[in-house]
Amino acid sequence: MENKNSLKIGDRFPLFNAQTTLGNIKLSDYIGKWVILITCPEEFSPVSTSELLALSQKQEELRSKNIEILILSQGNNSSNLAWLQNMYHISGNLLSFPIISDCKNNLSARWNLKNNEMIEHSIFILDTKQNIRAITNYPQNIGYDISEIIRVITAMQVTDTGNNSTLANWKPNMPLSANSPRSYYDLLERLEENPLYQNHYAIKGMIL
Repeated sequence: MENKNSLKIGDRFPLFNAQTTLGNIKLSDYIGKWVILITCPEEFSPVSTSELLALSQKQEELRSKNIEILILSQGNNSSNLAWLQNMYHISGNLLSFPIISDCKNNLSARWNLKNNEMIEHSIFILDTKQNIRAITNYPQNIGYDISEIIRVITAMQVTDTGNNSTLANWKPNMPLSANSPRSYYDLLERLEENPLYQNHYAIKGMIL
C-alpha cells in the first residue's frame, strides 16, 4: 500500500524551521532560489564526508545558477560542527552551507525518510516555488555525482523557459527538443510553422 505521507515529484515541500550549523533557518527563507536538499544517513562516514566536500568545491558554481544547498543530518548541532571541523582539517575549507540537526528525527519522520534506525540517502531538488522537481535515492554506501545534480537543475532551468525537453545525455549548451504535440491541432500548427517537422527527434536544435 502506498504511504500517503511520502513526498512525491510535484508536491510542495513541507515548510519547516530548523536548527543548523548556521543558526535557525526556515525553508521559506529560500523562496526564489533552487534548493538541493540532501539527507546524510551517517556523519563522519567516508561517503557523506566526500559528498559534502565535493559540494563545497561546486558551491560558487551553484550560487551562480541561483542554487542553494541544505544538508539534513541525524547528528545534533555540536556533532555537526565537529564534523565541519573534521572536514576543514581534511580539506582546508570550512563549509558554509547549513547542516540541519535532526537528532530527534522530527523532520525525517515527517518526510517519511526513516529506514530502520537511519534516514534515507536522498536528494530532493526544489524549484524557486519550493515544489519538488526531482527525488533521487541512493544506497548508503554509494556516493552521488555532483555534476549530474547540476546538469539536471540546469536542464530544468532551461526547459522551464519554453515548450521543450532535453534528450538523453544532454549537456548545457546542447540543442533542445520540442515536446511532443498534445493534440491534432497542435501538430497542424507545428507543420504549418515548419513543414520539415516530423517528430521531436528528427530535427537538430530547438524546434519552435
